[in-house]
Amino acid sequence: MNHKDQQTLAATPFSHDLKVHSGSTELDLGKTKHLPPTLSALYYLNAPSDNFQPYVGLGLNYTVFFEEEFAPGVTGAGSVGGLNLTDLKLKNSWGLSAQVGFDYHLDEKWLVNASARYIDIDTTATFKAIDGSVPGKVEVSIDPMVYMVSVGYKF
Repeated sequence: MNHKDQQTLAATPFSHDLKVHSGSTELDLGKTKHLPPTLSALYYLNAPSDNFQPYVGLGLNYTVFFEEEFAPGVTGAGSVGGLNLTDLKLKNSWGLSAQVGFDYHLDEKWLVNASARYIDIDTTATFKAIDGSVPGKVEVSIDPMVYMVSVGYKF
């Protein structure tokens, strides 16, 4: 007899570098912080009475971006290509997630959990170039893998 559950991922802000690819060239565009709260539906593969409880999950996340900043090499008078980029903003986004993991029940109250989760985070970065006179945008894929090990207690 299998069973279902839900799980919410909430964490302190993550920080990611932003890279732009053009052919074989990679440019360090900047960095951002984000919060990707994710709600997942879990499907447990074993009977609820089993100590080892492997599961798979699918979820939905909404990512909020903040503290976007350009890398030093793309801003200012000596910037790459003389573009002098300003006003970097990343649009908040919706995405899917997939998860695998397990709970191991040590006794009736205590358990250990481990999981790996892929989160699809795609967004659009907008900015201004050439001293603010030309608007620009680029698609950004962050798509992190999130690994977690935790200890749980049932009340």
